[in-house]
Amino acid sequence: MRSTVMKTRDSRTSFMYRPRTGPSLILAAYAVNAIVHLLAGRADAFVVESVTKALITLLLGCYVIVHLTDLPRRVAWPLVSAQACALAGDMVLQWGAADHLLLGMAWFAGAQAGYLWCFRAFLPARRGALVVAAVVWAAGSTLLWFALDSPLREAVALYAVLLCGMGGMAWRVSIGTGVGGLLFVVSDCLLAARRLVGVEEIPAEAVTATYLLAQVLIVCGVVTGAGARRVRGVAEVRS
Repeated sequence: MRSTVMKTRDSRTSFMYRPRTGPSLILAAYAVNAIVHLLAGRADAFVVESVTKALITLLLGCYVIVHLTDLPRRVAWPLVSAQACALAGDMVLQWGAADHLLLGMAWFAGAQAGYLWCFRAFLPARRGALVVAAVVWAAGSTLLWFALDSPLREAVALYAVLLCGMGGMAWRVSIGTGVGGLLFVVSDCLLAARRLVGVEEIPAEAVTATYLLAQVLIVCGVVTGAGARRVRGVAEVRS
């Protein structure tokens, strides 16, 4: 038992003091790419916007991969899967026609499922976050139910279950991940208002900016949370 605790402490020390040049460069590249992506959207530079949009999740996926030795498998691989699904969803929504909305939503449902599977590995947080998520889901789904036609309204209601569940479960990991989950919910609500309800007053940049912040906060929060050993089993060994 003592040797197990010592190994856990050693692994935590190596996580904290290992050189972080690679991950820092990836996050710097992500920040630059995010700025270029926002500017390309304003300038209607479709090709640049498409390339930088693909790089959003590709860079975050690389950030997770360089931390694979630090992350338990039940945390790392769902996180990588979530980025892969988000990449597919981004490309479908970027290049697809209006009737591809359901396909894009299906890919993002896979991303939310990956995040949920990842978050469940962490220690429980306050139940209040799940209660708030349930209230947000009920209010949003009710409003959109009467604004949309079938089968889109049923698909949106089902996707909202995963989205709001992810937003509530994110608080299990860390404050940063919780804020990221909240911003993801906000971003998708703004997107739904623009594309499904037709509220053109909402700027596209607001949708994009909240999405960019959400993704990086979620991924970095999970990596940090795993480094702090808030994962189930690891924390139990330490205690």
